[in-house]
Amino acid sequence: MNTKFAAAGMVIAIMVGATAVLGAVPYASGTLQVETTMNVGIDMGVSNSVYNPRSFAGYNYVPQLWEGFARYPNGSDVVDKCHLNGEQMRMAGPFGGNSTTYVLAAGGSNNDYFSRLDFANLDNRVVAAGPADLEPNSFDWLDDDTVIFSSYENRKNLYLADIVAEPFSVALNTTWNANGYVTTSATTRIRNVRIGETYGDYAYYGDAGVSTAKFWAINLATGAETELGALSVTGDGSWGLWTVQEAGGYLYLHTSHDGIYVYNMTDATTLGSLFTYHTKAELDALVGLTDPSWGCDVVDGGARIVLGVGNGKTVELIPEPATLTLIALGGLGLLKRRRRK
Repeated sequence: MNTKFAAAGMVIAIMVGATAVLGAVPYASGTLQVETTMNVGIDMGVSNSVYNPRSFAGYNYVPQLWEGFARYPNGSDVVDKCHLNGEQMRMAGPFGGNSTTYVLAAGGSNNDYFSRLDFANLDNRVVAAGPADLEPNSFDWLDDDTVIFSSYENRKNLYLADIVAEPFSVALNTTWNANGYVTTSATTRIRNVRIGETYGDYAYYGDAGVSTAKFWAINLATGAETELGALSVTGDGSWGLWTVQEAGGYLYLHTSHDGIYVYNMTDATTLGSLFTYHTKAELDALVGLTDPSWGCDVVDGGARIVLGVGNGKTVELIPEPATLTLIALGGLGLLKRRRRK
């Protein structure tokens, strides 16, 4: 399905100008535009890889892989928080997904631990007491004090951990088993793990290898995984399939070299048909770069896509300027598209 817009008996994206209020249906290929381009490398005075940009509570958190991270509001091009520590940082975000007090940071190959940073003074950094050699890679919040995370060192494992802010500590959660982790069916590396939006009892992840990259759902209560499908990808190294994210009942498969595939989902563990496909050529034309993209976040049920591209850049993608009006006729929503004059 690759129609410009869909009609359905449900609330779809309502637009005022180019500002999305609600996104319940993904935007089809050819309907995206750039809202903002943010070169956090310039703002931070460094230039290296953006890794796993994430959006929490209206703000984008953008790690610069070898330096630290920056934060800025959705739709803005001005950094409001910045932390440089000269250590590898693979992801950052507020405690519980919405804290205004603390930031949780995941390290990587030269930073084995989770760190807590204070919003009031980001230089106030505390390393977690707890298990050593975790080498956290990416994480997502199950609730205010529990995360699921992948590991840079143990690349096929997914872990649960309980986080305490005061005093800061990290302890492996043994809900799944005594080890606090499960070894998945990934053959190369899990770069990202994301809690489902519609299907919040599951998390989603993929294999980072090239050629045929598989992707899965994991039951957060039991640790049991379900293979959802496989994607043929190109690229070099281990970049391949980068982000697997369920938003609004659709599964977004983001690749470093092939673009973003969007599938319908029949339920939490059943993949449906391909809804739309944003090719790498389409994304390259929008962002003005041909570099691989290293992580994305789908925000507000698909109303916004935050894409990490090039050396130090993030680009926010939203629908092209239009006013969308939803008219209900006998329970059927008829969506009309009106161009602004």
